[in-house]
Amino acid sequence: MVFRGRPSKACQRCRTRRLKCDYRRDSCTPCLRAAVVCHGYRDPQEIRIEDQTDDARRKVLVKSKHVSLTESSLSVSIDIQARMIFFAHYVSVGSRGWDFLVPWERETEVVPRWLDASIDAVSLALLAHQHVSLPLLSLARQRYALALRVMKQSLSSPPTAGDSLIAASLLLDLFEKITHSEASVIQFWPSHVNGTLALIQKIGVQNFQDHYALRIISRFLTNYVISCVASAHAVSKDVLILCDHLERHLNLKDNPKWKISALTIQYASFLSAVRTGRWSLQESMARAQDLDQALLVLSQNIPPDWQPERRTLRYPLPHVYGQQMDLYLDRLVTQAWNVLRQVRIQLNEYLLDCYDKLSAIHGVNQLAASEVALSNIAALSLEIYASIPQYASYVCRSKRSQGEADGIGLSIVPQKGCDKVHTPSELLDCYTLLFPMYVAARSKAATVDQRQWVSYMFRYISDHFGIRNALLLAQLLDQNTDIDPWCIYAMLGGYGFAA
Repeated sequence: MVFRGRPSKACQRCRTRRLKCDYRRDSCTPCLRAAVVCHGYRDPQEIRIEDQTDDARRKVLVKSKHVSLTESSLSVSIDIQARMIFFAHYVSVGSRGWDFLVPWERETEVVPRWLDASIDAVSLALLAHQHVSLPLLSLARQRYALALRVMKQSLSSPPTAGDSLIAASLLLDLFEKITHSEASVIQFWPSHVNGTLALIQKIGVQNFQDHYALRIISRFLTNYVISCVASAHAVSKDVLILCDHLERHLNLKDNPKWKISALTIQYASFLSAVRTGRWSLQESMARAQDLDQALLVLSQNIPPDWQPERRTLRYPLPHVYGQQMDLYLDRLVTQAWNVLRQVRIQLNEYLLDCYDKLSAIHGVNQLAASEVALSNIAALSLEIYASIPQYASYVCRSKRSQGEADGIGLSIVPQKGCDKVHTPSELLDCYTLLFPMYVAARSKAATVDQRQWVSYMFRYISDHFGIRNALLLAQLLDQNTDIDPWCIYAMLGGYGFAA
């Protein structure tokens, strides 16, 4: 440490210009005369001593002939790497559907043991999925078992922090979706979310009031409704109470996505009734037609900023079907639209099956009604195809979407064949397209040309974005395999990757 004498108390401008500063509190006289801002005065005690430790160290090292300066690299543990990737994909950069974890990510709140263990488990599961690593998957399962034990202990004497318990429960459900992609597991999906529902009821919905707590409930409702649709189970009345709670506190009554979710809940009840044989064939058809009409009316009344902007290309491009493409506000709007289209396609396919049954049983000619249903499916499929180029092709990617991607510093997967890399957000953009693409290409109205184009796009997405499941879908499509769409959804990881 070196004493450098008594420093000047003058303001910056007076020191630079060697003016006589009178140290007035608000502004010195020279600054007032010049009509400039006076930036105040330094504290002499803070600048009287200069730290020359680094200078001294450097001089010693230069004199030493046998010491070489080399940069040391710090190895980051696999747990930290996994957490970084998880938070990038789900919290801060990618889907942001789990943004309620932000307080614990930034450590503004103490992370409870059960939540910490759950984050470890799901983070390692995601990393194991990305690298197809059995050792990582084994480690993830060990952390999952630990998280379950800690959760069980916390439930025996519930703490006051109910938010973290629900978040941990949702993370363990996410672990199941990432690690179990077999079609047979769909029947167990409701049991997972019902466990979370029981926990919410035990804590009391009235205790979920702040922003992050309501985001947790929103995440749960999304998972629950999807589970009910995929497994053909009706939505519980207790969940409808949660919906009312969320709608009141977040003012969602006029939100287009919320309206689509409400009709999706009706669709889950419809599937449950069909599965259990509650209605006659004629009543089931009437219910399907009413629900399809309600979805059509909703699509016609969605606000302008949610409406896609249609572009017709002058010249054909390989990633644009029929030279027609739509540009959307963002991925979430695109995803909501495609959910609406998927439900309508499956309702109209159900109606086609009913028309065939009526013709076979009663000999009733349903040709006109069948043509209407086929026309609906064909139009909805074309809209799905038009939503693909914005996210799957950089030639057609909208300025808004590309700008959002370029503004993110984290890149994960390099593009094969060029030096372009993809962010978690860009990967999710494409992943959310896979299921609606498959539903449209496997529909009864799909042409050979459309199936070939979708198969080509699956292969392109697999090669260009490194999404392995896209190649598997291309192979299933080429083999003309008749698999229930929701089995495909489970194979894709369900809402573990794309909700």
